[in-house]
Amino acid sequence: MFRERIADRYARLGKNQKRIADFLTQEYREAAFMNGSELSQRLDVDPATVTRFAQRLGYAGYPSLRREIQELVKEELKAAYGRSHSAPN
Repeated sequence: MFRERIADRYARLGKNQKRIADFLTQEYREAAFMNGSELSQRLDVDPATVTRFAQRLGYAGYPSLRREIQELVKEELKAAYGRSHSAPN
């Protein structure tokens, strides 16, 4: 869902917000474990930019966006675990 929100709004994002969008889209597994401060340091953007980015996507703030990313990663891990344990030996 966060990817769709990013795609829908990408053209209207500012330069720093596009950097955040690109990172979250490409490195979402890493971002799932980063708080807003860590993300802002990693991308060399102001922490307020991270918050505004999440709000622009319709989230209350970055923690809400991060929870959605974490859910995606959790679902991927469950699917991978299921595949590895259902394969014939």
